[in-house]
Amino acid sequence: LSNDVKLFYTMCNGFQLKWSYKLIDTSVPVSDCRINSVENLKKLTISSKYNNCFDPSEIYLSCNDHKNSLKFTDHKLFFELDSCEGYSKVCLVFNKPNYKINNHFEPQCSVWLVDRSLSLHYLTDSFTSYMALMMSHCAIKQWQYAFTEIGLPPQTRVWDVFISLTFGFYFKY
Repeated sequence: LSNDVKLFYTMCNGFQLKWSYKLIDTSVPVSDCRINSVENLKKLTISSKYNNCFDPSEIYLSCNDHKNSLKFTDHKLFFELDSCEGYSKVCLVFNKPNYKINNHFEPQCSVWLVDRSLSLHYLTDSFTSYMALMMSHCAIKQWQYAFTEIGLPPQTRVWDVFISLTFGFYFKY
């Protein structure tokens, strides 16, 4: 594991940021982002084919449309950080410990979003950067889509504008 991931899990065993907004007499859930606890970290297995496109445990895809493109190969380990209420999966991606790049081991991780079509979207190059992005976006549901070609869903855009107007800061995508 990379040092930032090790430090996170030595300080706390997972994380959840969940908040809602009271609208008239109804509480509207706006945020529910999490980092799974160690015992709930799911390793995503790689398969040459998949039976069910909504089963995240069997993935075989490659993404070549991003400068930090990633291929699902045998030398990568994928762990689910957040299931995003079934809309996507946020994954922590590591090189396997016995896989060398440039004659040295690479403990670094990166964070990727796997959407429901099983497409990969690069989010950040470290766990710490991902946490910072989550906090800066107030952990609004599906905020990760701001970093994809899909873009933010309409409801997320509404909350994005609301937070910008209410708290005086603007997310620039």
